[in-house]
Amino acid sequence: MGITISVVVDPSCISRTAWSQVYEETLTLLGQWPDPPLRPAYREVAGVELVAYSRAVAEPDAWHVCGDANSRLFAESIELPRELGVDQPREPPGELLLRVLESWRPPGDGEALEWLLHRKTQGKPFHLLVLAVAMLIEHRLPHAAFAMGDFSRQEARQAQTHLRTILGEEISLPLAARPKALADRLQPHFAGEALGDAVDELVCRGPLAGLLISLFDGSLGSYERQEIERAVACTDVSSLDELTRNGFEFLIGQAKAVFGEWSSDDPGDPIAYPDDLLALDAHELLQVIAMGTKKTHLRLTEMAWDDLEHACANEALDELRLLALLATHPTSELVAHQLRRAVFESPAIRRFCTRAWDTIEIAVPRNYQFQARLFDEACAST
Repeated sequence: MGITISVVVDPSCISRTAWSQVYEETLTLLGQWPDPPLRPAYREVAGVELVAYSRAVAEPDAWHVCGDANSRLFAESIELPRELGVDQPREPPGELLLRVLESWRPPGDGEALEWLLHRKTQGKPFHLLVLAVAMLIEHRLPHAAFAMGDFSRQEARQAQTHLRTILGEEISLPLAARPKALADRLQPHFAGEALGDAVDELVCRGPLAGLLISLFDGSLGSYERQEIERAVACTDVSSLDELTRNGFEFLIGQAKAVFGEWSSDDPGDPIAYPDDLLALDAHELLQVIAMGTKKTHLRLTEMAWDDLEHACANEALDELRLLALLATHPTSELVAHQLRRAVFESPAIRRFCTRAWDTIEIAVPRNYQFQARLFDEACAST
């Protein structure tokens, strides 16, 4: 359950040529969308092959998106196939909306129908791009496609504005965002209360319905968790609330407790980076970071890796040392994982945490031996 957008299609009523044209238009959308979409892809960093979020979202057989480069927020991977339809499409065997409704009712006969884009966006910023794609497909193939899901009329208008800017033409609002038009189309098949029920089933639910579902199943998270998640795109640490800044300070305190070494026997002296870390050069540190993030399942964007490779080239050792520690500092709890990822993704937070190493007191974490072993393994790989 969660916030989703779908396009229901009957491929047997769509020609391969018509679908190919629509697909090419969706590629234009992806390429010119103001928030560049991202998808998981393999990348090599310092000799280590890992998975990063890439702006190269198109593959030979389909495109995939799961987030965007501006917010760096992600949900489930959504794809659209390049190949769909038939050489000799048939006439629609009946009203598509009726067939959609019937597919939800026993015995649930929706064999000829396909649900495209049917994965969770969770209302992340790329939700609007997915809606625009759904609207375009319905507009081009009105006899064989119906866009539906957790979106509002206002969101559809926003998507319409982007479509107009990119494609240079007016794309209709989806039928699900026009209750009167929806009722008119269903009028020949329903009357009275039954008509109202049918419209209610098909009309766009708005984000609130999906939001409530996500709150109940725990997939959305608290306000505080959402604030920490959004910190991944932070450009100014002063814009973060105090609780979020405290979270980053606690993360650094944990890293000091796990990996820090006393510079002398005097407990008042500062805690330094471990000697084996100080002995590594910039390239070796980048190898530790690559291996550590891979082992602890911390997936970064290609923009973050570009930044880190730049830091390596410029021998920004303090930042690389801190990241080498955090790369091998596994965080199974979601909030801690989001904090750790934000340090890698946001240069502003990275600088804040690098400075915090000298001022933050240690905090005792869990699984000390496991975390220290991961660091040793990552160092041994260099």
